[in-house]
Amino acid sequence: MDFQDWVDQQEGKNQGERIARAARILGEEARTVSSWYYLQGAPRISSAAMIVLKTGGAVDYNGIYRPHATKKVKGRD
Repeated sequence: MDFQDWVDQQEGKNQGERIARAARILGEEARTVSSWYYLQGAPRISSAAMIVLKTGGAVDYNGIYRPHATKKVKGRD
């Protein structure tokens, strides 16, 4: 699944709370997870590995990087 879909599945009343919960699970700052969620920056490979591990494989590398690649390709049109 895509990283954004996984974040959307976290408990919270709004997107900010879901991002904060995801950040706690991943051991990252909410600001960092927010930048990944909104495709403002992609995780480093070491962070991506932790995402895969801490989500139990629910999010894989394709689910992390595909949305970023799609955004870049669409931006070239």
